[in-house]
Amino acid sequence: MPFSAAVTLDSTLKVNCRFGPQGLAGDFSLGPFSDLADALLVSPGGKRLAVKIQEGKIVSSTPLPRGRYFQDKVLSDEQQRRATIYQRILEPETPHQRPFPRQQVLLGWSKKGVDVGFRFPDQQQHVVAALVAIPVSLQQTPPGEAFQVPSAVLTFHSMPGPLKSGISTAYDNINGVWISNFTRAKMTWLRFQLPSQVLPAEIEQAIVTVDIDAVGRNLDIAGWAGDEIRSLGIVEAPQGTVTLKLDQRDFLQPDSDGGLWLGIRVSGLLNPSPGRAGPDWTIRDVSLTINGRRQSEEDE
Repeated sequence: MPFSAAVTLDSTLKVNCRFGPQGLAGDFSLGPFSDLADALLVSPGGKRLAVKIQEGKIVSSTPLPRGRYFQDKVLSDEQQRRATIYQRILEPETPHQRPFPRQQVLLGWSKKGVDVGFRFPDQQQHVVAALVAIPVSLQQTPPGEAFQVPSAVLTFHSMPGPLKSGISTAYDNINGVWISNFTRAKMTWLRFQLPSQVLPAEIEQAIVTVDIDAVGRNLDIAGWAGDEIRSLGIVEAPQGTVTLKLDQRDFLQPDSDGGLWLGIRVSGLLNPSPGRAGPDWTIRDVSLTINGRRQSEEDE
C-alpha cells in the first residue's frame, strides 16, 4: 500500500463504554488523539451515533440515519472531505459485503496526528488529519441501575411471527434494507437483540421510530406476550418520520435470549376506490430505543 507506515504509540488507546440512564457513557484514553472531532460510534451493520467528547468523556450522543455522518446540516469543506471517506467505509455499494466494523468502534478525526516519517516538498500545502478507529469495550451495567440502549446499538432481524407464518418479504435480512413499493397489507415481525451488558433486563419503555410513506393506510405496532398479540400503537396515514412511545410493559419484555419482539403492520387501503389502484406504501427505516433497568439475581 503506498504511503503506509507502522507507528508505535507511547500509550494504549482505550474506549470503555456502558449503558447508563442517558444512553452511552464512556471513559477514553486517546493518547496523542485527544482532540478527536467529528466522532462517530459505529455498530456492525453501519448504524451510528454522532458523539461529542469533552475531557475524555461522552457528553452527548445522537443517532444518525444512513447517509449522514454529522449533526451539522451545513458542512465545511473539511467535513465534506471527511464525509466522502466515511461514506466509502460505511456505505459500500453492496451492503452485504460491508466488512467494517465487526464490533462497536469509535471513529474520529485528529489534527495532531503522529509522525509517520513521510516528507513532502515544502512548496506543497500540508493538510494533516488522521482518521482514528478505536474498538469499543462495552462494560456491564451494574445490577439495579437504569439504562438506555440507543437505536444505533440495537440489531434486528425479520423473523417468523407467533402464528408461525413465514418471514415477511418487506425487510431484506441479508442486505439490511427495507424493500419498497408494496400494495397489500403486510405484517413484519422484528426481533431486536439487547446487548448482553444490560441482561437480564426489565424493559420499561420502547421508543419506535419509523420512516414511512403509507397514505390512506394505518401503521400498527404490535407486541407479543405468551399467546396474546396486542396493538401497542396506531398511526393513521403516516408520511415521513413517526415516533411512538410504548409503555405496555407486559408486551415489552425480552425473551430468554434477550430479544424484544415487535410487529410492524401496514394495513390495506382504508377507503379503496373501485377499479383504481391505490398508492404503494414504503418503509425506509425502523429504529428502536429501549429504556429499562438491569435486574439483579434476586429479581430473576
